[in-house]
Amino acid sequence: MIKMKTKSILVCALLIIQVLTSSAQENFNLCEKETCLSNLPVVQKNAKSLLKNSEDNCVLGFLDTLTNGFIVCGSTKYIITLNSICQVSDGYVAEYFEEIVEKLAKKSFRNFSEYMAENKASCLEQFLLEILYTEKDRNDIIQRIDDELKESISHSKRIFLNDLRLKLVR
Repeated sequence: MIKMKTKSILVCALLIIQVLTSSAQENFNLCEKETCLSNLPVVQKNAKSLLKNSEDNCVLGFLDTLTNGFIVCGSTKYIITLNSICQVSDGYVAEYFEEIVEKLAKKSFRNFSEYMAENKASCLEQFLLEILYTEKDRNDIIQRIDDELKESISHSKRIFLNDLRLKLVR
């Protein structure tokens, strides 16, 4: 009897959560920055529909907010959300990721390279490589890599930076 009531309560709770989650994703878009920033896991999960249902200027503004949040705070929640959006982006959003990754590489190289070392299959990695191959400041990036390699860093970051450096000097 108690097990049956517990199961019923769990089923009801799950249904309520499902209804709240589905109504949340239908009722906000990327123009509502504060709502999105306080619900980043929902944004990550529903990135494709949020891109589709948001105005272009709101999409770009939200991407800028995430980028600046990572640069200023270094919190991975921002870059994880950027990566989630990157994975489903196309068109103007995909093109904008070139600018985002360039900004991350120039203004937050240490934190960005740490994230990239731990998330090698990241959508952002391909943009990083494209930017570094065309980067007019290639020597500056190589110097940043060399500076990082002199620091006490994780093994995975050391491997990532060495691989990246090799790709750049070829």
